Amino acid sequence: MFCSVLMLCFGNICRSPVAEGLLKKISLIHKMDLIVSSAGIYHGTANQPAQPHSITVAREHGIDIRQHRARVLNHDIIHQHELILVADEEIKKITIHQYPSASGKIKRMGHFRDQDIEDPYQKSKKEFDIMFNNIDTCLKDWLKNVWKIS
Repeated sequence: MFCSVLMLCFGNICRSPVAEGLLKKISLIHKMDLIVSSAGIYHGTANQPAQPHSITVAREHGIDIRQHRARVLNHDIIHQHELILVADEEIKKITIHQYPSASGKIKRMGHFRDQDIEDPYQKSKKEFDIMFNNIDTCLKDWLKNVWKIS
């Protein structure tokens, strides 16, 4: 059973902060002893807050990510987590290329559906709603298949 999960996307300002907040909320509801955090692979967004639509979508689902600040993936972050859930196949390939020793713990959020979570960056609120619903569905698959929670 995994006790620490990292949510990973490109800039850590859209998908992964929402996924982090949602999994934290779920872990509290189900009384899971789970450490959850997030990061991105792009250095250009370091220390930036989550995108406004991400903050809004999260808030609409009872999740507060207003204090989030983007951080960039590094070896320390990799080693602090047992499971790394990436938003899409491209992020997975890049991360495995940069951190080959971690390849066994890098999986897509949509692993059980063979699905990517599309990046809604600079798109409409509707695209962020779709992103949230996809993250929610994919995380429920992980809960069911890995943590045996339905």
